[in-house]
Amino acid sequence: MTATIYYSRNATGGAWSSTASWTLSSTGIGASAPAIPQRTDSVVILNGHTIEITAINDNGSAGVSPDDLNRTNVGGFRGDGTDAFYHTGYIWIQSGGTLTSTVRLMFEGKVVVANNGTLETTSNDDLVLLGNTQFEAGCSVSIDDDIICTGNSTTYIGSNGSFSADDLYLDHTDALLCGDTLTIDDAIQEFNGADAEDQLCSNFIVVCTDGNCCNSRPPNPCTSPYGGTGNFTLPVDLTSFLTRTFEDRIDIEWETQSEINNDYFLVERLQNSSWEAIGQVTGNGTTNEFHFYQYSDYEVNVAEAAYYRLRQFDFNGQENLSQIIQSEVLVNQGHKYKFVHNGSRIALNFLDRHDESATIQVVTAEGRIVFDKTFDIVHKEQSVEIDLSEYSSGWYVLGIIGADNAHFEKMILLNAAK
Repeated sequence: MTATIYYSRNATGGAWSSTASWTLSSTGIGASAPAIPQRTDSVVILNGHTIEITAINDNGSAGVSPDDLNRTNVGGFRGDGTDAFYHTGYIWIQSGGTLTSTVRLMFEGKVVVANNGTLETTSNDDLVLLGNTQFEAGCSVSIDDDIICTGNSTTYIGSNGSFSADDLYLDHTDALLCGDTLTIDDAIQEFNGADAEDQLCSNFIVVCTDGNCCNSRPPNPCTSPYGGTGNFTLPVDLTSFLTRTFEDRIDIEWETQSEINNDYFLVERLQNSSWEAIGQVTGNGTTNEFHFYQYSDYEVNVAEAAYYRLRQFDFNGQENLSQIIQSEVLVNQGHKYKFVHNGSRIALNFLDRHDESATIQVVTAEGRIVFDKTFDIVHKEQSVEIDLSEYSSGWYVLGIIGADNAHFEKMILLNAAK
């Protein structure tokens, strides 16, 4: 089923379960949507609009509990069997927009709460995070009970916003949490092997108002406020990172789905066992749109594997490294050329450059070499003129022979004088 993008419509408030609350127009003005947003659909809540969730089946599907997902890295914490409003599509709460709920929420799609956007639960309900969530700087998040980071979730909490919750649950060992400063009412609760020291990034300070920031299962020593030491950050959502190899260069390409305070990227290549910066590409600051980037490396041997990585810098100077990727080796298919055969004369033009020798031969049908010349380097647009006027008409073979390749062209020589 194809997902649809729904936009909040016209009024300051509306129920998720009402088609009158939604439109397919990105302006938020227009006819009501033909249906309500389903579980896999994307929703955008616009400035001045409030959408309210009042039942766990408001998106047309029955409620789901974390335990119902049957995943090895989800569940086993208090309340894991309680059903929630479960949504897997994209949710973007824009500046001035509000999403409020009187039921438990469980989000697996990407969720963005923009500056001055609001996300809240109001009836002692949790927020369960399974996907990529970004609470941007200056947003307002008010969860009446606990925030539960579980599964393979990644959560980023920006600065200077209003953020409140009871406990913060870390469930299993794969969930990651990053940001600046977070104040919670009670404590960090660790479940199923979770370790806040590894799963909270190193610049993230969690302040707990009860003075005890760690209440693990089983208990471990902890400090308050808690500063994580995990060596990771989540400012840029990188959706692809690859190389394309051409005869004269390697293109490094990457795409981001969203960025937070992204200043620029350095493109680095492994050179003699050390990483060297070969180029800089400007980022797009804070954005929730897809952006494509490319850098072309002309100072590389395309016949050998090259290794690249990105070093990303925030406006505050913090830097983060991407994974390492390897380029494809360009298999040398020989020289590109064209030749013009006119009677007893041949004009051979090379269309590319090769830093290797090339031998040009003309051989008779009997195997006798009648022209033989070697070039140490072949230059683009280099031309070779071959005069065969002293040889008899008949079949000949033109050979262009490189270090590990060869091309042969069969031709008929028509020489009126012979």
